[in-house]
Amino acid sequence: MRCKFIHAVYRTAVPERFAAAARAGFEAVEFLFPYEYAAGKSDSACRRTSCSWCCSIPHPATSTPENGARRHPRRSAEARRDIELALEYACQLGCPQVHIMAGVVPPGADRAACEAVLIDNLRYAAECFARHDKRILIEALNPQTKPGYLYHSQYQTLAMVKRVDRPNRRCS
Repeated sequence: MRCKFIHAVYRTAVPERFAAAARAGFEAVEFLFPYEYAAGKSDSACRRTSCSWCCSIPHPATSTPENGARRHPRRSAEARRDIELALEYACQLGCPQVHIMAGVVPPGADRAACEAVLIDNLRYAAECFARHDKRILIEALNPQTKPGYLYHSQYQTLAMVKRVDRPNRRCS
């Protein structure tokens, strides 16, 4: 598969982004934050192309650097609401997979505790998405782009996938 096209970095309208990606030979589009668009509009734009695609969680209204998949125990309810919203969009849009962002480890936070909460949230997401035959994806972000992100290498991401231990989780 050719490298994925990440639509958010391009400033064209949503329907044109998908068509442009397909014309350029991309086989997949990552629709980072579809939540600001009506699901029907995004769905029809993608279905007119041959691209498969995924969307990301969290949505922009809650995507401050520390959020990610809500690694804080006291924010589990918020994490589950974000996961359920992403699943709702994925089902409406015919999106086979969702990238669940880990987020940044807050200053002074215990990294191991953040990882444990993230793993619980990823397991919950995997179970929810599996009921709809959908996958969850996680990926490393490089330290220059996102300093403090929970994992920066493919090795760390693979280790996280093993710890989540659900059949429908993958590395992106």
